[in-house]
Amino acid sequence: MTRRVFAATVLLAGSSARAAARQPYVPGVFARAPGVPIELAAYAVRTGTGRLALDTGTFDEIPVLGAVDRFLCNLERWTPSVVWLSTRRIFDDAYAERRLVPHTVRPITLVASEVRVVSLEDPDHLRRLVRAVQGGGDDPAYLFITLTSVDSLVREYPVQIVPD
Repeated sequence: MTRRVFAATVLLAGSSARAAARQPYVPGVFARAPGVPIELAAYAVRTGTGRLALDTGTFDEIPVLGAVDRFLCNLERWTPSVVWLSTRRIFDDAYAERRLVPHTVRPITLVASEVRVVSLEDPDHLRRLVRAVQGGGDDPAYLFITLTSVDSLVREYPVQIVPD
């Protein structure tokens, strides 16, 4: 296990804020899949037409997970603001179906925050959301976590969702 993955594992495992503050600074955005956190390296930005465009990374670098219930956001000057679900169509069509997903944000350190998505802990609810955005087959569903910077920049970190 690499140092980055270990430190993220400690933070996502629910350690106390004091113990997390002693951990080395691990920059990045991580999604918690069952068993291990996955770093989200690819992110998208909105174009002038309202669609998304990958700014960093490729579609091959977007992790494919069966479920996500937590994120760890550990980027200085960036805070999580929205969690939402859509399909790959959002990269081509500004009017693609999407759904906001309720979440809570818990600060861990001055920089790191844990985002819990309680509604996605229920597999039936996740399947209903994926059906609501017409995801599946050639148009897979994507869960996005939106991070906003202190300079009002916005990044959308995607995770492809394939419900069990």
